Amino acid sequence: MTTNNSAPAAAAPAASAGGSASAERLFAQIFRRLTMEWNRISNFREVSQLGLHEATQKLYERNAEIIRHSLSDPEMRKLFTDPDAFISEGHAAAAPRELTRKAAGDFTSSVDAASLVFAHSLLDSSLQDCCRLCAILAPSDWVPTIRDRKTSIGQIIDTSVKDVIDELISADLERLERESLLKKSDRMFSLCPPPAGFVAIQGFNFDRARLLALDELRHNAVHSNDQHKFLPNGEDDLLFLQRSGLYVWRLINAKHGIRLYSEDVFGSGSNR
Repeated sequence: MTTNNSAPAAAAPAASAGGSASAERLFAQIFRRLTMEWNRISNFREVSQLGLHEATQKLYERNAEIIRHSLSDPEMRKLFTDPDAFISEGHAAAAPRELTRKAAGDFTSSVDAASLVFAHSLLDSSLQDCCRLCAILAPSDWVPTIRDRKTSIGQIIDTSVKDVIDELISADLERLERESLLKKSDRMFSLCPPPAGFVAIQGFNFDRARLLALDELRHNAVHSNDQHKFLPNGEDDLLFLQRSGLYVWRLINAKHGIRLYSEDVFGSGSNR
């Protein structure tokens, strides 16, 4: 599913009665996670690249010393079928460069894998909290999902229909937390369908297929020993994941009218 955002945004409806201070704080918490906490990924990648630049020359010098030692030590020379040919054919000169290139490539791939796993974790927790927020703002929206869940007459008699619904929603949220990123995303689109002409971020299109592809790459990064290009589009893949989260977060504003308070954005509104 690719959502086109080329038209102007529709006006957001008035805030629902469920837009309590706790909901507003959760709304702000999701925003902070997708912005300020997301900056940790950028900082990690920038420092990693600066470190790699400084380390490459030292890696080359170390690898060159290993090759020199291997070809000058009598016992080590026995490992080569023809050590003199290894030198004369240029392999001794090329080996340090190739070893350094391989080490730098492995490091970059590891940084990409770690970045993808971290970004995926931030997005997954943000989508889960978006679902929680929707349950606070409009629990009735969850009725189609939970209406066939089993409960007991005794539970309804001992409490109330509202309490039973709240408990069923809570149980459904616990199940959803164990589901995939895509399941959470799909749930949000069912709870908060994009209104006509909705624009969350200028120039951004939500793309479910791309989200699925990156979700699978994240799975490979965690569970597979195979080498992959974990970020096929580099920094743009990380930006896509961040904007996907902000897109879904904005859907809540579009449907329920909930907004940010400046003190909540910077985490100082806990007593409001």
